Amino acid sequence: MPQVIVDRREKLPYRFPGAVYGTLKTADYSLHGYEDRIAVERKGGMSDLWCVVGRGRERFERELARLAEIRYRAIVLEFDLAEIRRGLPQTPAAGRRVQPMHVIGSIIGWCLR
Repeated sequence: MPQVIVDRREKLPYRFPGAVYGTLKTADYSLHGYEDRIAVERKGGMSDLWCVVGRGRERFERELARLAEIRYRAIVLEFDLAEIRRGLPQTPAAGRRVQPMHVIGSIIGWCLR
């Protein structure tokens, strides 16, 4: 059975039987021996998504460029359109300048590229 590799920087990782933790060049998950061919990037929370649309955009777009070089790739978003449209709760760290429609537009743009 293939062994899952979980990037050690993943904050709340999925748990897989027999998984190992390591540092992946691209994405959050891969399979041992296939790191250059299989990659899964995960956005597990709304604040994570807001960050990559706002202040973390340049870093995330570099990640997407590396991801594009991998044959079997996926981005997992753990929320739906209705949640995005509601936006983030209003807190000082919520990234108020990023509006829900900016997030939706960014996701569509990234998918089209």
